[in-house]
Amino acid sequence: MEEAAPSLCCLERVITVNDRSFNYSYSAEHRREIEQIKQKYIPREQAESSAERKLGQLKRLDASCESAAQLAGLLLGVGGVLIFGVGMCCILVWQLYLLGVLIAMIGIPMMIAAKPVYDRVLKERRAKAAPEIMRLTEELENGSPTE
Repeated sequence: MEEAAPSLCCLERVITVNDRSFNYSYSAEHRREIEQIKQKYIPREQAESSAERKLGQLKRLDASCESAAQLAGLLLGVGGVLIFGVGMCCILVWQLYLLGVLIAMIGIPMMIAAKPVYDRVLKERRAKAAPEIMRLTEELENGSPTE
């Protein structure tokens, strides 16, 4: 049995057995590419381990708490800014001073309330998700195989 020396780009071998030669080459780069393509066709349940699924679920729960609070705060803040802007337009463009001041005064408290609304929604969502997040973190830390 004879073997050739490997080249720099990939591992090439020639094996001779009973006067028959077999050539094959191996490249780690090609192997990675093949593995990436293979992963696309494996059902998601088989591709991910239990720990990976739990970690993904944990990240989604945490992100959902954050995104709900951001949405509430942004809607209130942007709505307040737009209403305030309409009030300013009434004053500066159309010279409707009284109406403009009243409209702008509606927008100001909305802008001010955006941060407290964000904080409250975040606190409520985290309190609601806390039991599930604590269960998942315990399972991940302890390496519990059950789901």
